[in-house]
Amino acid sequence: MNVLCVTHYFAEHGGGIERVAEQICRGLSAAGVRVTWAATDLPGETPPPAPGLVSEPLEGWSGIGTRLGLPFPLLSGRARRRLSQLASEADLVHVHDGIYPAGHLAAARARSSGKPVVVTQHIGDIPFPDLFRRLAVRMANRVLTRRVLRRADEVVFVSRTVQSFFSDTVDPRRSHLVFNGVDLDLYSPASEPRAEIRRSLGLDPDRPLFLFVGRFVAKKGLSRVREAARKLGHVRWILAGRGPEDPHRWGLDNVEVVGHVSAERLVQLYRAADLLTLPSVGEGFPLVVQEAMACGTPCLVAEETRQSCPPAARWILSAGPRAGQFVEACRAALATPPSPAQRDQLSSLARAEWSWDRCVEQYLALFERVLAKDRSGAEAAARSRSRPA
Repeated sequence: MNVLCVTHYFAEHGGGIERVAEQICRGLSAAGVRVTWAATDLPGETPPPAPGLVSEPLEGWSGIGTRLGLPFPLLSGRARRRLSQLASEADLVHVHDGIYPAGHLAAARARSSGKPVVVTQHIGDIPFPDLFRRLAVRMANRVLTRRVLRRADEVVFVSRTVQSFFSDTVDPRRSHLVFNGVDLDLYSPASEPRAEIRRSLGLDPDRPLFLFVGRFVAKKGLSRVREAARKLGHVRWILAGRGPEDPHRWGLDNVEVVGHVSAERLVQLYRAADLLTLPSVGEGFPLVVQEAMACGTPCLVAEETRQSCPPAARWILSAGPRAGQFVEACRAALATPPSPAQRDQLSSLARAEWSWDRCVEQYLALFERVLAKDRSGAEAAARSRSRPA
């Protein structure tokens, strides 16, 4: 099986979609699948080589995405031709999110070459506070995403919320729910007390510590995080990530921006934190929530995120869409911290519900069914053509 995976950027860019794609690509290649991963290449972001996995960097321009606060690269003419070639040569094309132009092009080329297309849809609508970006996303979903989803052979959703959002576009027979996995060997509870972890990170062991992990873009709810950090000055806030918005400009002494960190350091931050705060909208069930829970760290998210994963919903804190509601939810979390036993329960839930092995097995089974169906259809068509008139 020769699979072409298409994303907007590589995992080194730091986004959740790209990190999910990397895990699936590596898992499929470990299972013996020949995987080519094509994505827009930015300086220093091409992933290192891996057995059975070929990275195909594509030239692109990210200016529009920078202005919109969205990862929306446009491919060069040479990159478009190369991506078309890769799609026509693959046995199956796997597109991560239909809103991005690269996935749209790869899916169209695959269809014209008679190759099946599977789309994993990560995000739905993004209700930006400003009208321009809100309309831009809605138009992109209408022109790009829905068109790709309607024409795909199968569609995988990573959360109930996103699946429901596109239920008018995707026939239930082609719709699948597959939760992302978590590296449970890496993301796990600490054996030492949190106070010791904080000391090792140079942090005050007695001061409340809230963590944000994600791209520094508007849809992640950074404005609500800023308001909460301003009003809860006694709380230490650590922000891990990068992007066009710069939290350094907030001018808040209780906020530390650590940038893009390694997975090993991120685990330590999860373990050290009292709470992961991620008031993002329009993106289903973010991977960082799963990772934090696997470490036993409570999470405060938007209500739509909490509802995206029913098995975990009762374990997750949520807040309404307004900044004041988010601040009050942060105060409530401070007032009723979880016990060590409750943190263990969080981790146990994550271990029971999510693993990359299970996730990759579901994708592999789906790809095999799609290819078997495609071969059966081709054989039937050949038999029909061979019959005498």
